[in-house]
Amino acid sequence: MTDIYLDNSKIDFEDTERDATVGELLTEIDSELKAGRRFVTKLLIDGEEQTDFRSDSVTSQLILGCKELKLFSDTVEAIALNGVDVIERYLNVVLENIDQSVKAFRAGGAEVGASSVIVIDGMTEIAKTMHELTKGGQNYDITVFRADPTPYYERILESLEALNKAKDSMDSILMADTLEYELRELVVEMLGALFTEKGS
Repeated sequence: MTDIYLDNSKIDFEDTERDATVGELLTEIDSELKAGRRFVTKLLIDGEEQTDFRSDSVTSQLILGCKELKLFSDTVEAIALNGVDVIERYLNVVLENIDQSVKAFRAGGAEVGASSVIVIDGMTEIAKTMHELTKGGQNYDITVFRADPTPYYERILESLEALNKAKDSMDSILMADTLEYELRELVVEMLGALFTEKGS
């Protein structure tokens, strides 16, 4: 018999046919938690944390094949706040990458293609995550960011298009200018407008 815990409290789960999957358990628990604005955020199977616990490889596993399942939940507010913190940290990382790339480009010591890909990929993922967080916040009437991030999506796209053109030209000076005067200024503005100042 599999021992199942939710937030360190043992729970019962009906598996009379002995064919229920981890995915079915997650669906049922999420459904029960939804009324309290909570969701499962972590899963341990036999003491091992599943980093991508909603993937098919995990959810398709039979509960019967596990000795112990430990699920942990959190509020939608806490989940959103954590997502915002991740974006803020990642924007600061992108800012550092921009500054390092600009210096290298101006010194003639960086490859245009390799350096730009890191920044482009980073900003693309940031924009996607911001959109998902904002959409999720609207579903639960949560103000995720300090200001509406929607106007920044088009500006991010425009900056990335300019960056791609500079990359295609293989012109390191143009690349440095685009990074410093377009994308860097946008990232700094986003950091100042979208996130709550620490300690406030």
